[in-house]
Amino acid sequence: MRLASHSVEVANLDHSTLHTHNALLLRCAQRVCSRIHFGWRLDSFAARADHVVAEVEDVRSGKIHSITARYLLGIDGAASTVRHALGFSMIGEDGSRPRAFMGGTMLSYFIRSRDLLAASKRPPTHMTWIINPEMRGMMYSQDGRETWVVHYQVPPATDWRAVDGRAVIAAMIGADVDFEIISGGPWTGGLALIAEHYQRGVPPTCPDCRAIDNRNADDWHVGVPNVKGGTV
Repeated sequence: MRLASHSVEVANLDHSTLHTHNALLLRCAQRVCSRIHFGWRLDSFAARADHVVAEVEDVRSGKIHSITARYLLGIDGAASTVRHALGFSMIGEDGSRPRAFMGGTMLSYFIRSRDLLAASKRPPTHMTWIINPEMRGMMYSQDGRETWVVHYQVPPATDWRAVDGRAVIAAMIGADVDFEIISGGPWTGGLALIAEHYQRGVPPTCPDCRAIDNRNADDWHVGVPNVKGGTV
């Protein structure tokens, strides 16, 4: 049994940012006496002379809340509701330039494997890169135990729908290890985009200046998994 060669392991961390982000947000909010509501979605907003009124929905209950504030910060990811409402475009690299890695069509999978860590016979890592003549990809540990996010660069001129996801992941692992594909899909790598403007009006309504990289993925690159509004 041999694991895939030409891999590079990065950062011996116990948990991924996806698992620690909520806890960090809550701790920071407590320090500044703010409240954070997870599962709330911004539906619309209106800028007045000296304040902003936002309509947000609790997606679990369907209840609508009206929030009045001095400012509205659209820290809501690459597909920002605030940015779209303000009519701001994205500028920067659009992914059309060829890149040796993390460019063009990418496939991502969320997998579970209870035997992978033991089979690797290596210290646990947060990230493992697989770069060899056959493929380029990476794996991110999500809980330090059994769940992983796998990214795979689809070869040029290959239709992603023709890619055998199980075969790709098995080749990346390089050993006879059982795993379950929980979810997966395509996205476009190589995007490096920001909002063309950061503010409009008084009071300011500001789209997320950090919302870069990919408009079709789950906004992992801004550190927030598809958050829509929700900070009071």
